[in-house]
Amino acid sequence: MDRAHRKMKKNEKLLMIQSGLVLGITFIYLLGQFIHLPQMQYITGAYLMFVMLFFLPIIDGLIKYMSIGMLAIGSVIFIMKGSSIDVWMGSASLNHTLISLFVSVPLLGLTVKSEEYLLALKGLYMKYLHSPSLFLASTQLFTHAMSVVLNMGAVSIFYYLTSKNPVLNSPRLLSTTLLRGYASTITWSPFFAAMALVIGQLHIEWAAALPYLLGCVLISFAVSILTDMIVMKREAAVTGAVQEHAATVEEDGAIVVNWKKIIELFLLLAGMIGLVFLIDWLTPLTMPTAVIILAFLLPPIWLAIKGQILLLLAESKHYVTTTVPLFKKETVLFLATGFFSGAVSQTNFGTWLAKVLLTVFKDFTIGISFFIAVTVIAFSIIGFHPIMLISLYITSIDPALLGMSKLYYAVLLLGAWGLATTVSPMTAVSHMLGNLMKQRVFELSFNWNIFYCLISLCFLILYLTILTVFHII
Repeated sequence: MDRAHRKMKKNEKLLMIQSGLVLGITFIYLLGQFIHLPQMQYITGAYLMFVMLFFLPIIDGLIKYMSIGMLAIGSVIFIMKGSSIDVWMGSASLNHTLISLFVSVPLLGLTVKSEEYLLALKGLYMKYLHSPSLFLASTQLFTHAMSVVLNMGAVSIFYYLTSKNPVLNSPRLLSTTLLRGYASTITWSPFFAAMALVIGQLHIEWAAALPYLLGCVLISFAVSILTDMIVMKREAAVTGAVQEHAATVEEDGAIVVNWKKIIELFLLLAGMIGLVFLIDWLTPLTMPTAVIILAFLLPPIWLAIKGQILLLLAESKHYVTTTVPLFKKETVLFLATGFFSGAVSQTNFGTWLAKVLLTVFKDFTIGISFFIAVTVIAFSIIGFHPIMLISLYITSIDPALLGMSKLYYAVLLLGAWGLATTVSPMTAVSHMLGNLMKQRVFELSFNWNIFYCLISLCFLILYLTILTVFHII
């Protein structure tokens, strides 16, 4: 018994060490935003290298071996190029912002992770969403909106809200709706690492890209509804319980929708995005920095106002002891990818690839765009995280060499990242849905979304082409 107790205590200490190391990444990032000293680059780079090497033996699976490969190849390139310590440290820090953002954003979920909001949404489903088409469209919209702040947490919440609802008997339609709602958020949300990477590396303003990125979201929703209608015709069972459910609801006049809480929820989500934009506009802070600061300040203030201090304490403890240690795989992957991308940027790879694409496609920008997007999606399907290829493209290739504006390139890469997430069997969200629904991950990601992905890709390229023809982007 004593041995088991000691082992449990040892595991708890190890988790706390892991949590402290990951949170230290965010702390150093914030420190670097306010203390502008030459030494900070070396301190930051050395710390990130230490964290990466500390976690590397602990993690397992494909990410471990891909990270080792990227670190090894990157180191060889640096040595052959005779790169200075500044370059080594700069490359180790390339994705520092992404990890800091990735770790901090879940804290914002505390503001909307309230039973009163979930009960209000449940009432809305039970009282009004009796049509399968309306049910699916609303679920995708709600998942999308909540994913802005809750990330994958929104997927699990709406799975539990909808999986027992008698309107829908199709695991396929439910999983694709949840997955697409989440993935389309990646395209534009300032709370996601994808946005920080692309906007940061291209040095463009989020507000400047937002209107065009929201166009991608509309395309995603339109194509998703179209493909869902096709699947619904094949799966007649999805409407089998609708009439019975509607009759039951009509008999039960006790269901009340708390519109006040629903409106409050979506105003809160909109308010958080507005606050980030306001901080970015009124201060010299970058948008990722604004998001991180908001993530640490807003939840305690909001929950104190709501009188939910016990919830704050419980969720904060869970965040530190359970949530943060789970980020070690992503931490290693993001740092190794940044290190490798920094190394490749020291070579002529970007110029060479641009020349190859121009040789093959000439000035046919549509062909080049398809190549870039398809490679991101294809590599994601076979097990590579989208960040790996997009980091390579964003750090190595100047879009001007391909005849593209920075905005065009940003929308293309972010759109491809979102689509790749829907079909990749290796993403965390796909594995989570697979576990929840007891479905094969390859089935619910690739098999059930590839048609949607290809159609959306064609419309994405068409959309970008139209914007270019009319000199809008």
